[in-house]
Parts: sequence; structure tokens; C-alpha cells
Amino acid sequence: MPKIDSVKFDLFDFLIATDQSEPITTQPEIAFSLQTPNDPSMPLRAVIVMFDSGKSNVLRFHARCRVSIRFEPGEDILEDKELISQFYRQAYMLFCKKSNDTLCVLGQNPMVFPELE
Repeated sequence: MPKIDSVKFDLFDFLIATDQSEPITTQPEIAFSLQTPNDPSMPLRAVIVMFDSGKSNVLRFHARCRVSIRFEPGEDILEDKELISQFYRQAYMLFCKKSNDTLCVLGQNPMVFPELE
């Protein structure tokens, strides 16, 4: 059974206007892609989560997070759409948790991320 190996940001761009007294609403864009190693025989793949908060005068949050997945020796390595369809929800949940952990370190309130359809 494949296991999550790591969760790391490649990009984390966050900016918020100060003194916001009302909740901020945006129309975020969320996309997923696959990353494979140069040597396809390596048992490691990654689902890339890309998040953009959308246009807002008070918030900018653009992030790209790599969720690495390690396959056990002898196990069939999932590729392309099959890998994304099996892991995108878990990758998104890990992205949301890592984002909120990072925001807390930066002294910001956690975000409420949209549910996936």
C-alpha cells in the first residue's frame, strides 16, 4: 500500500490587509497535477496541489504543495490520472493542514478552506 512520504511547499505567498473586521470571501482555484522522477523506476511519485485564493483586495494566498507518495518494493506504481484520482483528496487535506500550521507560525488565523466536490 503506498504511503505519504512528505508534504512540502514549493511556494507559499500569503498577504492579508490588516484590521479586517468582517470575514473575507473569495472564489479560490484549486488544481492538481502529477510529478514523476526522472527515473520512472523509482517508487516515488507526487501529487501537486495548487491553490490560488482568487481576486480580493484584502487577501492574496497562492501556494503550491508537493505531497510525495512512496510505493513499496514490488508494488504497482500508479501513474497519471489514476494516481491523482486515488490521492487528490488526501493530498488536499494535508495541504490544508500544513497551510494552517504555517499560518499559525506566521501569527495568522487559520483559514477555512473550501470542500472539494
